[in-house]
Amino acid sequence: MISDRTRLSIRDKLEPLIGTEEADALAEALLHPQWDQVATKDDLRVLSAELRTEIRDSTIAQMRWAVATNTGLAAVILAAVKLLF
Repeated sequence: MISDRTRLSIRDKLEPLIGTEEADALAEALLHPQWDQVATKDDLRVLSAELRTEIRDSTIAQMRWAVATNTGLAAVILAAVKLLF
């Protein structure tokens, strides 16, 4: 956690570089961290599991599509060959 003294010192150093409004905004953000938006290890574990499931499901769907498409194409080719010979 940043102390008020450090936060105000940072604000004072930034003011000439970026302006008063922007320096105040940054100093305010340093004062109030938004802990509800910080990801925890548990959040990352859940996200990892969800991503693995989504990747697995997408891969299965893609494989089914590929098999069905190739089977259909093979049937069309065989029918064409029978008509020609």
